Amino acid sequence: MPSLIPGIISSPSSEGGGRGDDRRYVARARRDRRLELAAWDLRGLRTPDLSFVLGLSWRVRGCTSDVDLVGGLDVRRVAWLLPGVVWRWLRKHFEFTGEEEKNGVVDEEGRGDRDGEGKGGQNKNVAGKRNVKGGGKGEWKGEKQVENLPSLHDDLVGALPPHSCPPWFTTFGHPTLPQPVQQPNNSSDRKQEPPPHAHNHQRDFSAILAQIDTGALASLALKTLKQRRGPSYYAPLPRVGEPVFGSAHVLYPVSFDDRRQTRWVVKVPVTGTPDVWDELAADALRGEALVLGMLGTLGRGNGGENGRGPGGSGRGEEGRFPAPEPIRVDPGVHNALHAPYLIMEFVEGIRRDAYWFAGTDAGAHGKTHASYSEDRVKLRRRRVLHSLARTMLRLGACGTEQGGGPVIDEAAWRVLPGAAAPAHHLDVGAMVGRWLDRSGGRGAEDEHTPVYAAVWPHDDPREAYAAPLDRYPPTTEAARGVDALLRLLIGMLREPGRAGAAEGAGGRAGTPPFVLAHPDLQLRHVIVSEDGEVAGIVGWDGVRAVPRSVGNEALPRWLVRDFNPFVYGWRPTAAAAGLGLGPVAASDAPGEGGRSGSYPEDPPWVLAELRDAYVDIVGRLKRDKAASATGVRGAATRAVYQRDIDVTRQSLLALSLDEAVRDPRCRGAVLRRVLEKCSARFEEPLEYEYFVDVLGCGHRPDRCKVRRLARNFAELAERGFVRGAVAW
Repeated sequence: MPSLIPGIISSPSSEGGGRGDDRRYVARARRDRRLELAAWDLRGLRTPDLSFVLGLSWRVRGCTSDVDLVGGLDVRRVAWLLPGVVWRWLRKHFEFTGEEEKNGVVDEEGRGDRDGEGKGGQNKNVAGKRNVKGGGKGEWKGEKQVENLPSLHDDLVGALPPHSCPPWFTTFGHPTLPQPVQQPNNSSDRKQEPPPHAHNHQRDFSAILAQIDTGALASLALKTLKQRRGPSYYAPLPRVGEPVFGSAHVLYPVSFDDRRQTRWVVKVPVTGTPDVWDELAADALRGEALVLGMLGTLGRGNGGENGRGPGGSGRGEEGRFPAPEPIRVDPGVHNALHAPYLIMEFVEGIRRDAYWFAGTDAGAHGKTHASYSEDRVKLRRRRVLHSLARTMLRLGACGTEQGGGPVIDEAAWRVLPGAAAPAHHLDVGAMVGRWLDRSGGRGAEDEHTPVYAAVWPHDDPREAYAAPLDRYPPTTEAARGVDALLRLLIGMLREPGRAGAAEGAGGRAGTPPFVLAHPDLQLRHVIVSEDGEVAGIVGWDGVRAVPRSVGNEALPRWLVRDFNPFVYGWRPTAAAAGLGLGPVAASDAPGEGGRSGSYPEDPPWVLAELRDAYVDIVGRLKRDKAASATGVRGAATRAVYQRDIDVTRQSLLALSLDEAVRDPRCRGAVLRRVLEKCSARFEEPLEYEYFVDVLGCGHRPDRCKVRRLARNFAELAERGFVRGAVAW
């Protein structure tokens, strides 16, 4: 930016006070001013090619004033821009008439070819019709009008270095710059439609959006880039795209117009306002950045065991773990953005929900795509599941003795197995209580703001499962019955034991009871490449060490949606009944519109088939890993896999019960579904109302029913179904 350096120095008249002194004033003033300019730190104003200092000095009634305009110009960029400026001027005044494009769609180039870029800087506008009138000037009619062509003045200003742009020049809306990135999780060039409920998101995120200044964000990103690549690295001010709203964060895509085409994502928590942000949230954001940094070292073979472990990779050739690389983190609110933030690298690829449902009758978000054959869809999905299983098994090297927030050793970049910190837990119970106006009467403007609580570390997996239940003891008879039934089913889960302890290997031998895992492995958090390989896994906020049945070997959460009727929107409509594979959007089911929005669902028999496929994939990968181990350690590893239970199969129930514990809204629906799956056709049904009534009154349920429930629950955990029970 051309910096205006005022130096108004009031001084009395010279000793002579005559006109002779005034005639020599200019030479004397500029000589004295040169010494003053030398004292200024002008290193930040240097430009690559051409710099200039325009100095003005005058004297009025005995007071001298000096004003110097310091600036610079990038001659190379001007040389690149001049042909484009001439071409646009010719098109503006001598525009030719040609045949109209099909369907009335005309692509008007909004930016000249600069720095060898062609398509990256085009601005495509859709117009309905083009009428050519006198003088060759085009008149455009349609919903969206084409912006005015840039002038030579704008192009010259655009050629200035970022720090030399005048304050009245705005980079983000300049017509010569590429349009901002709209979706950080999708690298395709097709036009992105506005997401549903966009206005509601802006209303819910209004507090944090008011805190963020995109100009300060762009300056911060440029400063960070120069710190990483050296002060001599040149890059213009980056472009900040439209914010993308997540469940509890707002994401700002940042794109640099440099040689590497650097792209970042700035993640800002919705609770990042000074009145809500606390130390627990700051520790969670800092911990997320440390975990992302640690994940980047999993494929490098560091540590004493080279990253090996039950299910871990241990192979340097597997490369970096597909998680975004953290660039910069500031968990405080007293910074340039006035909000906590985490800058990460941009992950190129396709969102997995679009890839997963592509080729089916519903497609992604309820849109229709070209139908693929059933075998091709199955092959695509198995390829994705195989890549995801191979990726998640690499987290097996991050086992811990305690469950909770991971403690990262920054010197060795590994998880400390004997330590844990309080976990950052989404307190759905507090949010439900606030919605029911039971939490202090807070206003309706923040009813969608997430509420978090601290969950302290545990060394017993059963205590870790039930920790959220202890925060809100039941107060009614029905609530006590539901709470007791949920604890009863949790006690039936068989967590992996420590293989080797029986042989006197010591209390710490064998498999640790907890392992680092993704907090919410949903479709929207997985990004894949065109060939189905996992390109990145995002959404690591709230990461913690969890029991192994819900850990890295567990099923992906979208494969167990049918065990939670509260969120599962599939219904046996005619469209789904006629196609054995294709999903149906929840909004298309009669009587169930709006529960899951436009999220497409797979039928329950398809989910059961996919669960079996994922269990088989994980089992084969673990056996291959055990077979590749050699020596005593390899024999011990094989013994662990032989004696351990199938946590992947059991995770169907573990994930469902864990969801019921954390979300009281779906607690009754999940428990009903589990009891329904445990009831055989030719036996007395295991009724949900019976257990809730008996346990709520403090009585013991019938022993025969409890034994049958335990037997069928174990069979459901081991096989994925109960013989004689309803299939779906």
